Amino acid sequence: MPADAGEAELREVFGELTPPAPDTYISELSDLDLFLLKVTLALFSNRPILVVGDLEQVRDNCRRAIAVERLGAIAAQRSVVVGVTNPLGHEAPDHDLHDHRILTGKNA
Repeated sequence: MPADAGEAELREVFGELTPPAPDTYISELSDLDLFLLKVTLALFSNRPILVVGDLEQVRDNCRRAIAVERLGAIAAQRSVVVGVTNPLGHEAPDHDLHDHRILTGKNA
């Protein structure tokens, strides 16, 4: 495998953020870095739609906002579907909210 394999995907996902060094142990990664690396791996499938669940795994609100910003940047190139329990907030990139309760008329 070429030494630069995955560089384009890392740039797409991390943007201006510095990705972890190749010799970084997983236990040393922040929740944001781990989340973004998972997204990077998902992009290797080269599908037109990226489905992301459990955005709340990025625990800190400031870091979660960065994750949302990065997903918004990825959405400029492909469709991104994010499953969340809590609203993304007013500062999130343009997005549509599809509340299952509203769509089905049920509260469960």
